[in-house]
Amino acid sequence: QWEAVFRSGALSGDIIVRSGVALDSAEVAMLSFGDVVEGRGGNKAHSVSGGVQRLKILVPPSARPARHCKDPAGAVMPVSGWVTLDASAVGGPVFFKKRDAFDKFTSATAASAAAAA
Repeated sequence: QWEAVFRSGALSGDIIVRSGVALDSAEVAMLSFGDVVEGRGGNKAHSVSGGVQRLKILVPPSARPARHCKDPAGAVMPVSGWVTLDASAVGGPVFFKKRDAFDKFTSATAASAAAAA
């Protein structure tokens, strides 16, 4: 699992999900800071455009429609798409961090505590 750690400040979402590995492929959804995604195809990142790390993901239920969507309420979310994990090789931000067992445990514990309160 990978957790979104980038905040863009945009109302439409923080991270673009694209249809293909190419950075200029069509936008298909938007993710927000804190969203957790599952990698597809063995969690193997692909390096493109000077070292930008891209990953094919399962689009989570928390995803929003792409920014150009004319009818967000009627939008059908894709099953999978591509995100940038890390663009620091070209001077960009880190978008996701890999979650480990401790992260999963502390998130579940916090959720349980909040539900009990």
